[in-house]
Amino acid sequence: MTTVQGVQAQERQPAAEIIALVGTVEIKSPTETNFRKAKLKEPLYPQDQIRTLAKSRAKLWFQDETILMLAENTMVNISDFQMDNQGRRRNALFKVIEGTMRFIIHKFYSGLPPGVEVEGTTAVLGVRGTDCILEVRSPDLFLNIGNTSAEVRDRAGRQARILDPGYWARVLPGQPIITGIITPMMRQQYISRTQSGQTAMPDNVTQPPTLLLAGQVVLFGNPLVPQSSQFRDLANPGVLNQIQPPLTSIHHR
Repeated sequence: MTTVQGVQAQERQPAAEIIALVGTVEIKSPTETNFRKAKLKEPLYPQDQIRTLAKSRAKLWFQDETILMLAENTMVNISDFQMDNQGRRRNALFKVIEGTMRFIIHKFYSGLPPGVEVEGTTAVLGVRGTDCILEVRSPDLFLNIGNTSAEVRDRAGRQARILDPGYWARVLPGQPIITGIITPMMRQQYISRTQSGQTAMPDNVTQPPTLLLAGQVVLFGNPLVPQSSQFRDLANPGVLNQIQPPLTSIHHR
């Protein structure tokens, strides 16, 4: 017998895949009443929700090579995710209902408006390609730990400003957006909340990266975001954008 979930999966294309999880992670589709336990490499679709429980974390890999990393006690709704016929992202909206999430956005194009929006309870961040962290509380806190500016605004759209790399922003409704410099301790504290250990290569939404050339070392980036990473060739002082090696498929708990 065909289940409602099975029919829905056939009608919709997967937006993402779970490539790492620690502890207990649960997901729920729009047709499901209750959350159910998620599995490694399980696909996620637009409008699905995912949440991590206490002492749990998850990492999601999207078709456009965007990565979301959820800290413990975090809930996220994949409200919108659309790709065009050439496999490029058109629109994406991620709503963080509670908790802390790191998101590394692949920059498919540099035109306006931003191709991705990340929404909290008091703020929205428009992103064209960067590495940020959102902590949802009152007020929301955004940290831009990448190398590209982003646009942060309040939910009402009355306050907005550019958030440069290395800066954080707090957003209170009806008040000017407060910004400050991210200290090394602050940066490490928030990054460590979302780390999920070893990672499995995605099977359902994209092809794995090719090998890293011998003699190169990572300068910046995530093991599964080659376009957002930088490598230095030990035989060449220049910085190169380079693909990273595939990782062994491991379920880390």
